[in-house]
Amino acid sequence: LYYQYFPSVFVHLDVPIFNTATKPSTQGGWITITGQGFGPDLQGYTIFIDGRACDSATVTKSNSEITCIVAAGSGANKSVIYSKEVSPFTFSKLFSYLAP
Repeated sequence: LYYQYFPSVFVHLDVPIFNTATKPSTQGGWITITGQGFGPDLQGYTIFIDGRACDSATVTKSNSEITCIVAAGSGANKSVIYSKEVSPFTFSKLFSYLAP
């Protein structure tokens, strides 16, 4: 994926792929998201679960695993958004809370 900022400046962005996310209780807590293309760290990126920022997000396995703390909630098929100012990537129906 390429973005053009000025007539002669292009920036290449790897497109991340999300595969799975662990399920926390309805009280929230730590989750693990697996996939690829996350890069060595999340500098400048934010992870959103169902529209709320995921706290303490860290790449724990270079390029393939992210851990973070999700807020309390409930339900299934929530969206995960991996976002930087110009490049939000949305993965629909990836995240679910455990049943109460």
